[in-house]
Amino acid sequence: PNNEKSSYIDILNERPILIVGAPRSGTTLLRYILCSHPHIYIPPESNFIPRFFNKQPETQLQPLEAKRIYQEILGYRVFFKDWHTEKLDPETFISNLPDLYPRTILTALYKMYSQQYSSERWGDKSPIYTEHLALLSQIFPSAQMIHIIRDGRDVALSMLRSYRGSKFFYIDVCYAAHSWKRRVRQARSYGKTLGIDRYHEIRYEELVANPTEVLSAICNFLGEAYEPSMAEPYKEAKAHFHSKGIHAATRQPLTTKSVGRWQREMSEADQRIFQAIASDLMNELGYQTTELGKMSLAEKARFAQLHAKYYMVDASRRTLLASGIFHPTSVIRSIKLPYPINRYRSSNKKNGRNLEKA
Repeated sequence: PNNEKSSYIDILNERPILIVGAPRSGTTLLRYILCSHPHIYIPPESNFIPRFFNKQPETQLQPLEAKRIYQEILGYRVFFKDWHTEKLDPETFISNLPDLYPRTILTALYKMYSQQYSSERWGDKSPIYTEHLALLSQIFPSAQMIHIIRDGRDVALSMLRSYRGSKFFYIDVCYAAHSWKRRVRQARSYGKTLGIDRYHEIRYEELVANPTEVLSAICNFLGEAYEPSMAEPYKEAKAHFHSKGIHAATRQPLTTKSVGRWQREMSEADQRIFQAIASDLMNELGYQTTELGKMSLAEKARFAQLHAKYYMVDASRRTLLASGIFHPTSVIRSIKLPYPINRYRSSNKKNGRNLEKA
């Protein structure tokens, strides 16, 4: 449009920072690292952008529709967990905007969030957005993406430890391998279209081993000065609710103790499954595969069972995405299957290599 107000021009010049990566790859750690910079604040996961702005990301909304969407966004409790001030009511929030483009609505919301932490730049950290990077780029044409990658076997172990119970029935080594491979490929593929000014890739292993070097490169990419406080994200993490539970490790100083944990804790049976699914990407990324021999008949039977379960879950996920449900995991994990799906689990004993009854 040619009639934008000056404040809309400022919104167009915003450079949000989008953290992307497979779950359990260090995205939350990276969030606290960036929040440790005095100019940057990244709120908890949003997960709502594709739901509300997927159809016409570059078209103005009608006032009533904009108010309805903002009202529904207010219901995303995880996103607002670190919000400290009183939230604006829909009428006030929408009436204060210079226009009703999705970019303007979201920028205003994130700016209000970051200003509570005296920060100039803001961003988002939602792992599910690896499915929607083109959409995010349409809404935020100046956004810079940081993709953090971790050895998929360590990712799988972390998923198996973190997501337990019947509501996470779909989590197993087969699901973890497919999820890691899909999300990493999605982010890398789209990153190539953005170029080096808007896409930056880091490795979790290098980050925890050489934080100053990796974080200096991140700051150079973002056009920000490096701050030593970024190498101590545990201090920032302690101030946020999301640093508990499965993210409790973010409250500790950076360490390499979780690097290569799969060598000590992942059974050979699970290693064989993971490599059968993702060895091509592992080799592409430089993560060394190992010679493990062939699967036994029992392992092949388990692999077939887990694969069948994965493809059913993935088909459900794709159906939900197509129908407009953009956080399908919350729905999929509530599905109860009519037959046993976790008959076997691999032993996590340090020296154990056997399959055992679950």
